[in-house]
Amino acid sequence: MGCVLPYHGSYFAAASLAEPMCCIIGAYHANYHTTQYVYEHRMGVKPGGNIALLACAGPMGIGAIDYAINGGIQPSRVVVVDIDDKRLAQVQKLLPVDLAASKGIELVYVNTKGMSDPVQTLRALTG
Repeated sequence: MGCVLPYHGSYFAAASLAEPMCCIIGAYHANYHTTQYVYEHRMGVKPGGNIALLACAGPMGIGAIDYAINGGIQPSRVVVVDIDDKRLAQVQKLLPVDLAASKGIELVYVNTKGMSDPVQTLRALTG
C-alpha cells in the first residue's frame, strides 16, 4: 500500500524522535484562541504571547520547551512547570534561560510542589 517509509540510515534512534516531535508540534498548532462573542478560532500560539508548559521536565516536555524556544513561534514568555527539582535542574542545563533570552524569550522554571496556591502563581507569571 506504500504506507511505510523505508529508513536507510544506520542509526535508528534519531529517526525514532520524529513521532514525539510530531505530537509536540501538532499540539502547538492545535492551540486556538477566541474572543468572547466572536465565533472565530485563531489557531496556533499567539506571537509575543505567554506559554505555560505543565509537568514539562520529562522527555516530551524537553521537546516542547525546545520547540517553544527554537521552533519559530516567538512567544514572549515560556513558563516551565514541574514538581521535581532534579528534573527541573537537568532541563535548565539542557535549555538554559540565557539561550531563550538570546532569542528574545523569557524562560521561567517553576517548581509548584508545596505551593499553597500554584494556580495564582502561574496566572501571575503568564498574565
